[in-house]
Amino acid sequence: MTPAGAGARLAVHDGPSAAYDIARRPSSRPLLPVEDFQLPPQYDSVDQALTVFTVDQALDKLPSIYGDVMRLVRDGFTHSEIAGRLGIPIGTVKSRMAKAADTLRAELAGLRGSADAF
Repeated sequence: MTPAGAGARLAVHDGPSAAYDIARRPSSRPLLPVEDFQLPPQYDSVDQALTVFTVDQALDKLPSIYGDVMRLVRDGFTHSEIAGRLGIPIGTVKSRMAKAADTLRAELAGLRGSADAF
């Protein structure tokens, strides 16, 4: 074998090895703190996932003043926490929830009626 052939083999071998070394460096894979990493929600069934999707679509149709309140309700915040986050009185939170609930009820009933038609 010629020295050039041996060198060519080493160069080919060193290429992937160097790439692996670079990929293994800790600086090339920064770690996220566990608190900052959120997994997508897991659902027990397809029906549950479709229900969540349908409700989210109905929330998107609401005016933002109502949708913002209802998304926070959905996420488990209390009335006082919602009021603090949005900078509005608790009474306003409750009235927006009532108005949004009526609108959502009508929207979801309409969707259920159109689904039954199929």
